Amino acid sequence: MRRGGRIGLVTQSGHQGRPLVQGTEFGVAFSRWVPTGNELDLEASDFIEYFAYDRDTDVIAGYFEGFKDPAKLRRALEAANAQGKPVVALKMGSTEAKEFEGSPGMLMPPFWSETWFKSRRV
Repeated sequence: MRRGGRIGLVTQSGHQGRPLVQGTEFGVAFSRWVPTGNELDLEASDFIEYFAYDRDTDVIAGYFEGFKDPAKLRRALEAANAQGKPVVALKMGSTEAKEFEGSPGMLMPPFWSETWFKSRRV
């Protein structure tokens, strides 16, 4: 990954984030890239908030499948907004969350759905 850029990148998938980082071959540079993995302790919202206060980051970009805690996401986005840092998000998946209710492998809690993202223009 080429450092020295002003883009902080958060991905919930290292596999899907790698092609974004490979953009360095075309001159794209990042302040940092954080693949969040299984989010056992820290999640994407934590890193969005981190980048909001990071002096080396001007823009926050992300590849997201879902969020665990809507209040934490709101705080992170409000912090980015207060610092004047745009958040560019690619939200993957369009299956309604109710289809995953009760699934041990569920990535998105039942209150998250494509409708929620569309209603907030995310």
